[in-house]
Amino acid sequence: MEPDGAGFKVERKENFVSGMLPTDIEFGYDGKAYVTDYVGSWPTHGFGNVFTFEDPKETAKPETKEVRELFAKGINKLPPAELAKLLRHPDMRVRLRAQLALAENTANREILLSATGSGEAIATRLHGVWGLGNLARLKNDGEAAEALVKLCSDTDGKVRGQAVQALGDAQSKAASAAAIALLKDPAPRARMLAAIALGKLGTKEQVPALMALVDANNDTDEYVRHGAVQGMVTLGDADAIYAFAKHESPAVRRAAVLAFRRMQDARIGHFLKDADLSIAVEAVQAINDEMIEGARPALAAATHLLGKSTWAVDQRILNAMIRAGGDENVRRLLAVAADESLSDDARTEALWLVGRFDKHPPTDPTTGMYRPITEERSIEKLLPEIRAALKPLLTSATDNLLVEVIGAAGKFGVEIPREALIAQLTGTKIRADVRLAALKRLEKEAAEDFPETLAKLTKDPDAGVRGAALESLGRLSPNRAFGVAAEILSSGKPDDQQRAYGLLAKLDHPQAAGIILERLENLSVQPAAVRLDILEAAAKRPEAELKDALAKYEAGIDKSDPLAAFNVTLEGGNVDNGRRIFYNHGAANCVQCHKVGARAGGEAGPVLDGLGQRQDAAYILESIVDPNAKLTPGYSAIALTMNDGRIIAGMLMKETDTEIVIRNIETKEETVCLKSDIKTRPPAISTMPPMGLILSKTEIRDLVAFLSSLK
Repeated sequence: MEPDGAGFKVERKENFVSGMLPTDIEFGYDGKAYVTDYVGSWPTHGFGNVFTFEDPKETAKPETKEVRELFAKGINKLPPAELAKLLRHPDMRVRLRAQLALAENTANREILLSATGSGEAIATRLHGVWGLGNLARLKNDGEAAEALVKLCSDTDGKVRGQAVQALGDAQSKAASAAAIALLKDPAPRARMLAAIALGKLGTKEQVPALMALVDANNDTDEYVRHGAVQGMVTLGDADAIYAFAKHESPAVRRAAVLAFRRMQDARIGHFLKDADLSIAVEAVQAINDEMIEGARPALAAATHLLGKSTWAVDQRILNAMIRAGGDENVRRLLAVAADESLSDDARTEALWLVGRFDKHPPTDPTTGMYRPITEERSIEKLLPEIRAALKPLLTSATDNLLVEVIGAAGKFGVEIPREALIAQLTGTKIRADVRLAALKRLEKEAAEDFPETLAKLTKDPDAGVRGAALESLGRLSPNRAFGVAAEILSSGKPDDQQRAYGLLAKLDHPQAAGIILERLENLSVQPAAVRLDILEAAAKRPEAELKDALAKYEAGIDKSDPLAAFNVTLEGGNVDNGRRIFYNHGAANCVQCHKVGARAGGEAGPVLDGLGQRQDAAYILESIVDPNAKLTPGYSAIALTMNDGRIIAGMLMKETDTEIVIRNIETKEETVCLKSDIKTRPPAISTMPPMGLILSKTEIRDLVAFLSSLK
């Protein structure tokens, strides 16, 4: 880390440890680094390791031994004279313990004051400042506070900043003049710390001084601005802050927004009309994300900001309309839906919110927080206005907006000519989601000839339409659906056959169970891509003969083979579903440890690019359900105890019949260990949990398909 204005920046990064899943790291007093590794503990199996890393040359040094002995004996037991020497020790942990021990007694004030002398190293001086701060804060030592006030005029900016911070923590009111003076200090960090301290030391009349700091800073250093905002929030004079609402400096107005955000002051709504868009956006985010209800109506009215920034900002404005409630906000949402100058996303979202205005989901979609709207609402009297707004959208809307319009029309009783819906449903050049929305609406009408239309759609070029048509047919006409399903099973594509078995699993037809039973009893001759679907269909049906046949199948699975029960997942998976599981499944969380392509991912497991080209589906399946079966070199930690007493630990890189190769995690050096020289060897354990405990077989099948597609 290096200083960067009032804050710090990362100057240099190093990869300290890889190939494991560390949860914490601590540097011990013995010179070693201690790392805890949770060994893929998604399931509660009690596994876990603590690894130590050391450089023998460093741990053998006398100063390392000295630190170890100091902590073993107890630094706080040493006499003040010895503690004074330790304030100059090269190890910060030693200096800090000495400082705290000295600050236990005001009699040690002179020792700490001496440590602040200009001839001392900066590290020692700062411990002296902190020690005086401890005395002033914990012992109410007025003389220590006076010494700190003098140090606020020191020649070193670090000392000045830490001195005023200590005075603020001690709430030494006599130090407010020193804090005000440091608001103009040449050192940015001293200015920041002075502003924070002034909030604790000053009075409400000092808000203008903090705003002057903000004005002079002009948003160049966000940490200085934070210090000023923190100071104002602590002072707590919202009226004094609001006096700057029309200040000519955008930096000052932005600071007012940030302060009002922290203070939950409804006057933050004033800034939604600020001439600077970035300030208005800051207000939008603050009002929505911090639930500043007093400003929520102003945010709901801020339609002038829609489309001016990002989609996330638009969502927050629309969200305010439904959360604020009232007829006027229903009308606002309808106006947004009709506004062709806005994005389809905003218009679609607005219409979606209208449909849920009287019964909104309890989770706030913009923050993910559970924030139910508890008031009783009714939009009954607005139905004529809603219907009038929807009618022109039925002919002008397209794509996602049209899907929402069709759904809203059904909800609010807007008639759509059946011929138009049929045309949308059967038009193969129309987007699939529009066609599916039309199907959903037509199914509700349940016209007598609609099942025949659905039967034809089960042969549509679009797989999603084929599946939805079959499901709808099953609800409207079980007999017709059974005939179509039987036809698909005899000649259809594997994915259609999967859908057919899914339909038969719940279809109210006397012959549905018989078809499943016949396939189950001859499972080995069925196409591999549908065997899992047959098993799952049998499990969902209530018939006793299916339960018996399923139990017989499961009894025949080789229990000694961890893959036997999962062989039905080798074929028939959906690549797109598998991709979603890989990136989005909360429990499996594959991307925490693996990367594919340029997308973000973890490094605890191997990169999976090209996996499908290197390995077949059987290998991939084994890696998913039994990750310890074959360990990828470099991703499994192991510790060997040799016959001569040595312990060789690191990552397992290679194993043959006669030797094991271990790579040191820190030095990257590899050690070849002859198996004949190994006394004990615990099994290497993959950090990946068995996914058969987390994912369903259908999910595993889809994941196998996705990983196999990585060529």
